[in-house]
Amino acid sequence: MNLYKLNKEFEEAIYNISQLDCDLFLDETTGEVISEDVYADMLNAIDIARDEKLKNCLYYIRSLESDEDVIAKEIKRLQSLKATKTNAIARFKDYVLANVDKGEKLDFQTIKLSCVAGIESVQIDVNAQVPQEYCTLKVTPNKAELKKALKRGIDIDGVLIVKPEKRLIIK
Repeated sequence: MNLYKLNKEFEEAIYNISQLDCDLFLDETTGEVISEDVYADMLNAIDIARDEKLKNCLYYIRSLESDEDVIAKEIKRLQSLKATKTNAIARFKDYVLANVDKGEKLDFQTIKLSCVAGIESVQIDVNAQVPQEYCTLKVTPNKAELKKALKRGIDIDGVLIVKPEKRLIIK
């Protein structure tokens, strides 16, 4: 359901673009749309005034943003549900493990259980002083600091400040 009333021709064009049966289509799983050139050509072919077309584009953007918000909330809800299930699995495994003996095997026809010797693993205390040679470090560029350095005139190979000619603000 759209919150905004789209021009019927624009709405039909959006639907047709999303239903293309060639290599260019709207992938609803990724949100990727057909190539920009073809997409722009199809939108430009809609026979409505430029301002009306832009207004419809903005309405459609808002509609997509609304969908995106709903999807993000659903992802959070599902992640929470997954965490609940993961915790329940751990609790039940702990319970079963506490109630069977090492080497015990049970066969319930539809499901089987074997309790075997544990596998060695390393446990690190919170206050442990692990030597650096046993640590891994992930290094990621700090874009804010890089921008400051570039603005101070420091030349960093492969790094530059880019500024798009224009950007949209939709209110």
